[in-house]
Amino acid sequence: GNQTATLTVTDVYDNSSFCQTTIVVQDNLGYCNNPNNDVAIGGFVGTEDGEALVQKLVGVSGGISIAQHTDVDGSFLFDNLPTGSSYTITPTYDTNPLNGVTTLDMVVLRKHILNIDPINTPYRLLAADVNQSGSVTTLDLVQIRKLILHIIPSFTNNTSWRFIPADYEFSDPDNPWNDNFPESITLQNVFNNNWENDFIGIKIGDVNGSSNPNNLLAADDRNATETLDLTTDDRYLEAGYHYEIPIRSNNFDQILGYQFALKFDTDYLDITEVIPGDLVDMEVSNFGMKLLQEGILTTAFENIFDQPLASDEVLFTLRVRAKAATSLSDILSIERATLPVEAYQGSFDAAGTEVNYRDITLGFKKTTDARLKLYQNHPNPANDQTTIGFYLSAAED
Repeated sequence: GNQTATLTVTDVYDNSSFCQTTIVVQDNLGYCNNPNNDVAIGGFVGTEDGEALVQKLVGVSGGISIAQHTDVDGSFLFDNLPTGSSYTITPTYDTNPLNGVTTLDMVVLRKHILNIDPINTPYRLLAADVNQSGSVTTLDLVQIRKLILHIIPSFTNNTSWRFIPADYEFSDPDNPWNDNFPESITLQNVFNNNWENDFIGIKIGDVNGSSNPNNLLAADDRNATETLDLTTDDRYLEAGYHYEIPIRSNNFDQILGYQFALKFDTDYLDITEVIPGDLVDMEVSNFGMKLLQEGILTTAFENIFDQPLASDEVLFTLRVRAKAATSLSDILSIERATLPVEAYQGSFDAAGTEVNYRDITLGFKKTTDARLKLYQNHPNPANDQTTIGFYLSAAED
């Protein structure tokens, strides 16, 4: 309120004079309600759909530098901060780059590039630009495929997540690269609590929004009721010999794409080459050889030509060398720990078509083994001195 103050002036000879005045004291900065003279800064981190992002790192710098992870509801709070300072809030998270990144994202990117079904939000466009070139091109597809196939451990010119203030409005949502958009929030001369520092998180490479907000690899709530069935002939492998193993499918119809890993026993087998089969767009780049020494072959393919595959056509062929004698079915299988095993059924040329998820299985057909076996001479020369002969027969395994 109104307070009377006395002002006194004294010179070097101790002569003095004074006057009185009235000062109006106001608490327009909220100090009286904050006896500890500190402030709190908080906010929320979520997806563009408002889903809370959990355990994302948020740092604040300025009057003090400190960092914390978002809570289970996506919120963060820095309290007991010194007043009067300026603070910059910056979320960061560069872990689990494969979270939400699958071959279906490659399908979505292909449709966008071919203008079949363009990506329609600035956040998804930024998620698709994994190499930060300022556009979405096939080079982004190459990076995503290499990540899925475990050829690279992370995106080479990007982080796993990016964050943009929630109240930021893009001047052109169809071309977010036109803007020098902020990725932090700066508060100047903070004297009051500030609770509305919200951010939208962008999972790089996740174009269809399937990432798990709890940092797991994928938000896999899909219950696949159907399967994509892969088959090959079971056979007996002899040590030291080379074989070609064709992989086929009897229900490869309207498959938009797939991804899976094959597991093989390195004590019995080496994969020396993978040969693409009868699908037009399949290339060697659809296979990952980085983990072959660990007994894992990865593959990811997007079927942009909507090409079906007849049961007698080959999806791809493995060239292998047997290191020890064994049956193929005992050492080759689908591996589920390296990447999600899934296929996508739908129409590539349709925009906005719902995708049906399929599991992937690998079956082995029992066939006649082409090994040559040497049987007993007939008749036995020990008992009969007539003409000696022997025969070779194809033995059934």
